[in-house]
Amino acid sequence: MTREILNRKWIVYPTDGSGALKPDYSDVIVSNGGERVNLEKVNLFLDLQGYCNNGWDNGQVARAIKENLQTEKLKERVNPFELIFKNGVPMRLMENGDLEEMDVDNETELGRVEVEGMQNIRELALRGYKTIAWFSPNGGNSPYEEIRMVVAKLKEIGEDDTIVFECRGICGKYDRLDFYKRVLNIINDDNFVDGEINNPDDLRNHPVGLNLKDEEWFEYFPAFFGELSEVFEAIAAGEDIRSVLEAEKIALELHREFGSRIARIENKFEAVVLGNLMEDYLSRMHGMNLKAGGGNHGMSNKDAFNSLYGSSMVVTKDTEGAKWCSDCKVYYLGNKCPLCTK
Repeated sequence: MTREILNRKWIVYPTDGSGALKPDYSDVIVSNGGERVNLEKVNLFLDLQGYCNNGWDNGQVARAIKENLQTEKLKERVNPFELIFKNGVPMRLMENGDLEEMDVDNETELGRVEVEGMQNIRELALRGYKTIAWFSPNGGNSPYEEIRMVVAKLKEIGEDDTIVFECRGICGKYDRLDFYKRVLNIINDDNFVDGEINNPDDLRNHPVGLNLKDEEWFEYFPAFFGELSEVFEAIAAGEDIRSVLEAEKIALELHREFGSRIARIENKFEAVVLGNLMEDYLSRMHGMNLKAGGGNHGMSNKDAFNSLYGSSMVVTKDTEGAKWCSDCKVYYLGNKCPLCTK
């Protein structure tokens, strides 16, 4: 039995008549910020399939939640992290202390430009710069709705060609050209960039080496980004570190609630269905919602789920005929739960 919903083929699954709807996985299309794309190509803020394949990392999950929070308080979205290079390869530190090669995008033009920018942070450190700023404008050759900046402070250059940076990722709302002019003002204030900057998109692969005197970067930047003064003050006070530690506790709680089901994920569609439940839990239990409509690094599972099903497909305790699955902690219609088919 099939039916067409918004030009997509859906099948009733399982075929025992339980009524659990799943799409034909070979042709799943979602709307990401108004653009129709195949589900396999959608980047998710919380990628449960990736966690299933590569392991759950509380720090990584916490930072994904923080950076993509739906909030007007930008200081709550500051993302502190370490950027590590080993023999020139960008790495990330896992909770068990191991280094894992960072998953970067070398498939798209935008991805390659941003990877080049990340590598140039390393090159500036090797040239002697202790604090380096990377700027990414909204729009242009990107789908980004917000600006983003990463400030990388050199922490260590090891004898084994290991370079470690202590970083802060900051998001904000600026007019594209206004942001560009502000960054040019920083460059022209006796700071260094290797190469020519001819338009806003050139910023993405040209990080800036900062020649700071007797001040920290978060004391220097308010002169250029006064609207973000509250963000810089929070960083100076260590609020961002305390905030991410609290977020890591929430990430651990999420893993306790959903970890066993994440381990059973077989494809991205199942990841989105379970991710939608997890984000609903995050909202109900902690009042934390992820940004709607797509963001700098993808979209929420909730948006992907609603794009697939539409809000009319969401089953709650008030839905006529709804049943409760105690294993999956979800309401469903039919004879069997669509997640565990029990």
